[in-house]
Amino acid sequence: MAGADLQGRTGADGRPPGGGGVLTDHRALARRAAAETLTLLENDQSLPLRKGRVLVTGPAMDSAAIGLGGWSVNWQGVGKGNVPDVPKVSTLATALKATAPVGVTVSALPDGKREALLKAAANADTIVVALGEAPAAESQANNPTLALPPAQVQLLRDVLGTGKPVVLVLMAGRPILLPEDLQSRLSAFVMAYLPGSEGGAALADALYGRAGFPGRLPFTWPGTLGEVGLTADRPPEGAGEAPLPLYPLGFGRDYTSFRTTDGQAVVTADGVRVSVTVQNTGKATGTGTYIVTASLPPAGTLEAVRRPVGVVRAALKPGESRTLSVAVPLERLEAFAGDAFGPVMGSVVPGPYIFQIGDETARVNLP
Repeated sequence: MAGADLQGRTGADGRPPGGGGVLTDHRALARRAAAETLTLLENDQSLPLRKGRVLVTGPAMDSAAIGLGGWSVNWQGVGKGNVPDVPKVSTLATALKATAPVGVTVSALPDGKREALLKAAANADTIVVALGEAPAAESQANNPTLALPPAQVQLLRDVLGTGKPVVLVLMAGRPILLPEDLQSRLSAFVMAYLPGSEGGAALADALYGRAGFPGRLPFTWPGTLGEVGLTADRPPEGAGEAPLPLYPLGFGRDYTSFRTTDGQAVVTADGVRVSVTVQNTGKATGTGTYIVTASLPPAGTLEAVRRPVGVVRAALKPGESRTLSVAVPLERLEAFAGDAFGPVMGSVVPGPYIFQIGDETARVNLP
């Protein structure tokens, strides 16, 4: 939005005011930001792409609008409103073509040419399908069914019908529900969120195995629309056991595996310090990322079974281990009581607090 407002405006020295223009020296930072969020949800060993013929398709494969989302350049995103210039964006199809390793050939076809696309798919070894939501913000972005447009669902159905391995790259700011018969047939599933101006380059690095997938889900991904709000993080009142989500908060895979040991929690002057030892038990370098959650003692109010209170992360070589720690301030452990007609007050309830990091738990008592 700011970029559009600054078009044609200059300061007293004839130069654009601070914050305007393209910050070319920050592209490396944009690429790093995208790379560190990419989350691998499924992989049957179709990734990384190391050899063969790769076909790329889908409306998000070369779309600056989808990759940037709402509140980028303009309120409703690129292409909506009076935006005369679209910033240079690294898109997935272009990056996969430009940086393909030896042994991989990449072609790209728009999803609108369905007959030609399916013919090319029959000759491909792997199909990468890039789908996503159109850019939007505020009420215009409402998606009550959490579904992709029907045309995108049909595209996914058509390419899965070829019998070839299909890698889905999804660009969206929230969980999206796919028909179960399609979800279960994916060979790999990458949640790219809204990867921004260097998202294509970051995705190419991850899909080709030059980088891993350090991202983990910052939300719970329900399996059906009826499960929204009824997750393992917050059971429905009076409903007993909560349904297990499709992907829980903090979920994510990588090209390697990790193990957590020796979880500890120590009370400090202003909170709790939680630590854990993380070891890379696989054969590739990767980033172990864990959301630290806390279970609070009974407070007389409806609280989540576990709430996220911190994150630990480290890049580790095969066999390498490291002890990681995070300081959890007391304010993140407060329970809140009150009603609509009075003040809502937060306080740390005396009793046991149980912290979970991966498979490890640690317990402390707060007075």
